[in-house]
Amino acid sequence: KFSLVLSILTLCGNLTPGKYKIRGDVSSQFITGLMFALPLLGGDSRIVITTPLESKGYIDLTISALKDCSITIENKNYKEFFIKGGQRYRPTDYYVEGDFSQSAFWLGAGALGADIICENINNKTFQGDKAILEIISNMGGSLEYGENSIAGKGPLIVYDEITIDVSQCPDLAPVIAVLGSLRKGRTKIVNAKRLRLKESDRLKALSEGLGKIGAKIEELPDSLVIEGQETLEGGIVDSNGDHRIVMALAIASMRCKNPVIIKNSDAVNKSYPGFWNDFVKLGGEIFEFDYR
Repeated sequence: KFSLVLSILTLCGNLTPGKYKIRGDVSSQFITGLMFALPLLGGDSRIVITTPLESKGYIDLTISALKDCSITIENKNYKEFFIKGGQRYRPTDYYVEGDFSQSAFWLGAGALGADIICENINNKTFQGDKAILEIISNMGGSLEYGENSIAGKGPLIVYDEITIDVSQCPDLAPVIAVLGSLRKGRTKIVNAKRLRLKESDRLKALSEGLGKIGAKIEELPDSLVIEGQETLEGGIVDSNGDHRIVMALAIASMRCKNPVIIKNSDAVNKSYPGFWNDFVKLGGEIFEFDYR
């Protein structure tokens, strides 16, 4: 027997300038959110990082975007950030670049054999998930660069054991796990403990989900070990309500012998509501039904 107690958190008052201690290994969004708000306060503030900082690329991206709007953040070697108060945002024209976190699934699909070109992609971005380009190359795939576009190309011909550290790009773990499952050789995804704090326990969700469709994958406390193969079997899997697990399983279906049935597939709407439309547009087949 167990009981569930739901706490109610009541917030009141104003945000005040001062010293903010934030862990660096949970979510960079806690840090970047403060970076947007603290410059508007009447006094100076400091964000002190109490543990090693992960997802540094998204900190850099935020500081760069704020700079374009006349907001200055002083980065003290990623251990502390000084934010002067009394700043004002200035209007500007801004180019919003494509999202590598979502593009990674299509680039991965290209490395598995699909003919896909991702447009509106800036390969000089600060986005941490740009690391997918290096990862595909290290797996033996290739990349074709156009004007403001990139295409992933296969096959993945490097068969040696590969170790991929996802501490700075945790959202790439799902697509990396798919590529590792369909690449000859062993793939280790390490420093992935933070994946357990996502929309699902992603280490468990990936191990169980890919395992159910035929992948040879082992879940460890902060890593995954995958023995790749040419194809997977297909089958029935649950997304665990996680948008990135849905997209990963959809891409894996490209190389499955049988259909993949994804329960709770609408979880993809959290970040990419047009995913299934794009999946069909790019040649995929989907059949929607109420699976119980």
